[in-house]
Amino acid sequence: LQKRSQRLEASARKLAEKTAKEEEAAAALSREAQRLQDEHLAAMGRLRELAEERRVLWERIAALAICSQPSRSSSLDRLAEAVGEDWASVWKVVETREREWQALEAQRDELAREFASAQQARRHAAEAADRAERQLAA
Repeated sequence: LQKRSQRLEASARKLAEKTAKEEEAAAALSREAQRLQDEHLAAMGRLRELAEERRVLWERIAALAICSQPSRSSSLDRLAEAVGEDWASVWKVVETREREWQALEAQRDELAREFASAQQARRHAAEAADRAERQLAA
């Protein structure tokens, strides 16, 4: 009876240690999930900022098109050159913004995958901790 009691106590200690480790792992996964969620929110905020910058840029292009009326003293070549420079400048900015937008979308997608993975790992760790607690209680 004493040996059985000692084995049960040793088993209870092992289960308690395993439960503590699983709870620690679950807490670490929860922190990681929160970090990923925070990064996701930051990326989404940046996407909204870029969308607003894009809208403003298109408004500037429209304003430029309206305001760039030729003066009577401007040569056609100079006017064409000025319009070409303006468009080249604008499109360079647009292309830069598009690359930033695509990079942020890729980052957002990666964060979403990492977050889903972390949530799944956290669920598995919580389930393992629950099983260990049930074994300890039994």
